[in-house]
Amino acid sequence: LTSPGMPSQRSSRKKPGTGELALYLLALRAACQDMDTPERKRMVTQLKLLLNKEMKQIGHKEKGHPITNYYQYSLGILALCVHKKRIDPEVIRKLLSAEHNGRFYHHQILSVGKISSAQMFSICLNQQEFSSGMAALRQSLEQGDFQNNLIQSQLLPALYCKSYVDVANSSIPDPSLQKPSGIDPTRNISIRLEARKASQSLYQHVLVVPWGSTLLDVLEAAMPLFWWCGGGENRYETQKTLSGPMLTGVMGETAQVGEHKYWRIVRHPNSSLDQGIAEYTPRKGDHIILKMTSW
Repeated sequence: LTSPGMPSQRSSRKKPGTGELALYLLALRAACQDMDTPERKRMVTQLKLLLNKEMKQIGHKEKGHPITNYYQYSLGILALCVHKKRIDPEVIRKLLSAEHNGRFYHHQILSVGKISSAQMFSICLNQQEFSSGMAALRQSLEQGDFQNNLIQSQLLPALYCKSYVDVANSSIPDPSLQKPSGIDPTRNISIRLEARKASQSLYQHVLVVPWGSTLLDVLEAAMPLFWWCGGGENRYETQKTLSGPMLTGVMGETAQVGEHKYWRIVRHPNSSLDQGIAEYTPRKGDHIILKMTSW
């Protein structure tokens, strides 16, 4: 028998990647599950193999990129650390090198998701606190910026300098966290949405949407206008990720195979969003820019 939620080795389902497997192992540890079963030992071994593949993809002089990304890479290290498994020093060195060389930044904006996983890993190894990172995490949580339960589950342990083992013993929710208000169909707001590829403007229009709409709702509202501006291309495309849907295409424009490009989402003039498109709730008068950007 297989564990609930995990595919059998004989299943036709796609095998879990580094981040998904790491999260599953962390959840098992938080629930104080027996990790000495043959199946769960195989999961730990599989995670070690995945991390080694990620490490080789990064390369000898850190010129490359992980197969997934540094967020999932650090989650994998954290999971092995929490399970008290020996980690190849080179795997750890590449994560520390990535942090030192600013690989956790996108256009000078530090990803709080990567802060949390990397910090929890550091806490596990060194039992140190990172006060500036903690302040940033607490501010984001208190503002209700993260509605995705998966993201909150990553941030809260880091905020309180706890590991997933400690989460299993905590049953009192943080009363300071704000819950999203939801859509109010009786109130509307105006938002300017713009799409750019290099110096070319693909789309720019002011949209009226209900108060509380997410950016994903805004994209849905823009679809008829995408068709009018894009010569019949009236769609946007997303990819399912561990943190929710990620924007991958606008009006037929997507990154080609082998291209290190993505759709960067910013608030005018150049403030990157911390939340995903299904979480971010634009404010009245926001100017949201979708940029095809190299990484």
